[in-house]
Amino acid sequence: MDEANRIAELLRKTYCGEPWHGPSLRETLVGVTPEMAYSQLSGGLHMISVIVDHIAFWMEIVRQRLDGKIVEPEPEDDWCAPTEMTENAWDKTLARMETAFESLVNRIRVLTPAQLESPASGKNYDNYTMLHGIIDHNVYHSGQIALLRKGLIQRK
Repeated sequence: MDEANRIAELLRKTYCGEPWHGPSLRETLVGVTPEMAYSQLSGGLHMISVIVDHIAFWMEIVRQRLDGKIVEPEPEDDWCAPTEMTENAWDKTLARMETAFESLVNRIRVLTPAQLESPASGKNYDNYTMLHGIIDHNVYHSGQIALLRKGLIQRK
């Protein structure tokens, strides 16, 4: 298996497979109801829905950068508060994340070794580093979701 496919497989495992560290991101979200997704624990912690939207947002950005676009998101485009807190809105947030994941993993699979070594669009690091970064990013936020989920369940 070439390096691009190994990276795509690592992203897949951490998103919906069996990663070495514990549950995948998708597993962490099993059982999260819209009520839980839009609940907030004390201390100014993000809602689960906001974290899921943030994960999707950054997978979309990485995908765009792999396509050669120089993307510098504005702070107000990231960590957006939900405008609607319904079951339908939660389903759309989950669907956005799924679409972003599928698009990114499919794009990674066709990268050449030269493209992996190339600088990420507009950045001082290469695509290889960026791709490992998005995997780390997703795992980090998956852990946050797991802790929030546990806190919300215990609060009941």
